[in-house]
Amino acid sequence: MLTLIGNEMKKLFSRKKTWVVVIGFILLLGILTFALYKEEQNLKKYSSPEFRIQSMQESINYNNKKKQELQDKRNSATSTDEDKKAIDRELTRIDTDIKNMEENIKGLKDNSGKNIAWKTELKQQIEAREKAINNEDGSNMPDEYKEREKININQMKYFVEHDIEPVQEYKLIGFNFINKVVEFLGMIFLAMGIAIFISDMVSGECTPPTMKFLITQPVSRGKVLLSKFIAAVVSSVLLIVAIELIYFLFVGLVFGFGSSNYPVMVGTRFQFDMATVNEQGIHPLKAIAGSTYMIPMWKFTLEILLMQILFIVACVSFIFLISTLFKSSMVSMGVGSIIMIILFVIINQLRPLGKIVPYLFTTYGNVVGVLKGDELALRFQNPALTASFSIPVMIIWAIVCYVISHFVFTKKDILI
Repeated sequence: MLTLIGNEMKKLFSRKKTWVVVIGFILLLGILTFALYKEEQNLKKYSSPEFRIQSMQESINYNNKKKQELQDKRNSATSTDEDKKAIDRELTRIDTDIKNMEENIKGLKDNSGKNIAWKTELKQQIEAREKAINNEDGSNMPDEYKEREKININQMKYFVEHDIEPVQEYKLIGFNFINKVVEFLGMIFLAMGIAIFISDMVSGECTPPTMKFLITQPVSRGKVLLSKFIAAVVSSVLLIVAIELIYFLFVGLVFGFGSSNYPVMVGTRFQFDMATVNEQGIHPLKAIAGSTYMIPMWKFTLEILLMQILFIVACVSFIFLISTLFKSSMVSMGVGSIIMIILFVIINQLRPLGKIVPYLFTTYGNVVGVLKGDELALRFQNPALTASFSIPVMIIWAIVCYVISHFVFTKKDILI
């Protein structure tokens, strides 16, 4: 069996297509690295006090012009009493916005050049957010947002208590980078790459000379198929994870890795708030109190890589089935790619089909969002979309697809 697997892997790595896919994957991550670097530089610029002051001053100037236009309109002879009331409300809102921006500008100028301790700033944010939760600042925060805000506050308190300085998500460091890579690839790129990589694993050997050689060997069809499947899984996992880790080391050595003990909030679960109905007439989701917990960054990174491997296995198994059903490598590649695109379109665009989304393995490509717990559940308003639900779904897809492949391959007639 090991000999068969070794032979299949040799065949995989002797193909030009394999190295084209590998080079494409390397270039894709290179482009992503550069894009993340440029994003960090831009966000640093946009978050600087000077840029924020300039931006708010421009907004104040715009609001003053708009305010003058509204006042002229209010004083015109054509304005009714209802128009005047509406204009007065808008003028009050504009005055409030201008006042808030002027206060923010004053605060930024007062603190300009001062090195404010991050703990002090964080404590101020904690105090302000706690007031917002308790409606002490007049913000009237909706109940469905309060639990999520409490999660953010708990994370801030953890930073203060354990003397860990917060790091912006856009900062290009090793751990942030690997998380963004896994999240980015899970959109569709990973699935499409696998579809191209192994779509001809079985169909590409349906030529008479190849099949004649295979079936005349003292090895059962089942073992031949299993060796191909194992080779496909091992090769896909090794290539993808190895390239990701190489980039992780490169970014970490150049820009720093960040703290391996940095806290990450995960596991948030949701339930329908039966006491509330939103504008669409449905019950919104609210986070279950106490469901969110913290884990260190190293553990979170390990878990997303393990979840990504499971997703890779599910993708490989599905594309492997497509390759078994067709005798033409071009047809199997085309069908596999189209089906993957359709599945991702269903996930991202066709919200009315939300009921079937939890049962599609492609739903869980963004394993970062799955582990954190909020990304999928809130997007589809479905509390069933959790990490604990995703694991059996992907395992079942992998097993079922391979079993069907085995049945088809061992039972179909092969003409040589």
